[in-house]
Amino acid sequence: MRSIGLIITLALLTAGLACAQEPSPSNAVVRSLDEVARVLQKYDLTYDPAVAEKAVVEALVQAADPYGMVLSEDETARVREERTGVFHVADVGLAVTDGVARVSEVKKDTPAEEAGLQVGEEVQEIDKGVVAGLRLTEIEELLRGPADEAVLFKVQGTNGVARTAEVKRTPRQAGAIQTAEDLPLGLCYLRLNGLYERCSKDIILTLRGWAQLGRSGVVLDLRGANGMALKSAAEVASLFAEPNSMLFKFQDGQAQELDVFKATSGTPLDMPAMALVDEATSGAAEVLVAAFAGSTRGVMLIGLETAADPAIREIVELSDGRKLYIVTKRLVTANGTVYDGREGVTPALVVDATQVEPEFEPEPVTSGKMVISDEEKQHGQLRERVRRDPALRRAVDVLLGLKALNIRGTGRVQNPVP
Repeated sequence: MRSIGLIITLALLTAGLACAQEPSPSNAVVRSLDEVARVLQKYDLTYDPAVAEKAVVEALVQAADPYGMVLSEDETARVREERTGVFHVADVGLAVTDGVARVSEVKKDTPAEEAGLQVGEEVQEIDKGVVAGLRLTEIEELLRGPADEAVLFKVQGTNGVARTAEVKRTPRQAGAIQTAEDLPLGLCYLRLNGLYERCSKDIILTLRGWAQLGRSGVVLDLRGANGMALKSAAEVASLFAEPNSMLFKFQDGQAQELDVFKATSGTPLDMPAMALVDEATSGAAEVLVAAFAGSTRGVMLIGLETAADPAIREIVELSDGRKLYIVTKRLVTANGTVYDGREGVTPALVVDATQVEPEFEPEPVTSGKMVISDEEKQHGQLRERVRRDPALRRAVDVLLGLKALNIRGTGRVQNPVP
């Protein structure tokens, strides 16, 4: 029978205690473990000390930080890669023409070459999912995933013979911008991988360029975005804030300020924005979302509650080399909202992308003529572009409504004189 003293020692090691005289939650943990150990001994119930110690550590972390973790070496590497914009992808060049995906490039000495993929082969399935009709960006998204998983391709050669090929994922340093796209009817779409060091310049130039061209609104897609460049988050948020206003700050557990980020002195962006978010929006990208929610104007959040990890957790190493991923500070926005890692940012319009919504496809109104106007054609193109993405569809609907009301991001634009 393992001794009662072992359980108490485990509690002392995991809680970092020395049995202080004054009552404390930590001492209550020790007393509870002592009592449980005595009961186990009484009924001759044995346990593995390593399993018990691991369970105590994980329980303490979870009790203090519901989204905190005891990280394995692989998990530690994954967290660090996500923070710096390293993704694992199947490195295969693809092109889509008339809804058909084909291999367009196979680099030398890569897993794709080892798997035997050939330029010109038609890609029919990826991981047993049909890709016909998908856009290139949607297909490329399927190539990303865990480092230890390969991507299964089903391809058909020019001889008409279909076969499968497994391509291992390899690490790739991603840029901040994944997709920058002009949409029909004067709208635009910008999807970010995350906010990384010195990335804000490209993002800001893209957004200001669209605004100067008179675009009616932008969808800023932050779903799955991460990164740790807080300065970049502040610089992007400044586009939608009053110059020199407070955007967000970080505090320690005693509410002492650690760092304060204010808006730059530039002119706010004169273009409304819809920001798409989900449960994988984290790090600096989630800080940006929190700033949109509590420190800026002209941005509406659409999607799902974010990850509750807005750059407030750090990897903390224990004396035995194990690593904890826990909250070490709090995020506070200009309206006083505090994010302590227990809840994420809740969007103004909650849209679950997994729920299938009925689609309404109106017949074009031709006023008795058999000719469809350019605007009607663009409406059809836009509906086709967003129909598989409920959150994006909602964002586009809101922007079109603002356009109809002649409303820009920083206020109402004067109606032109007839």
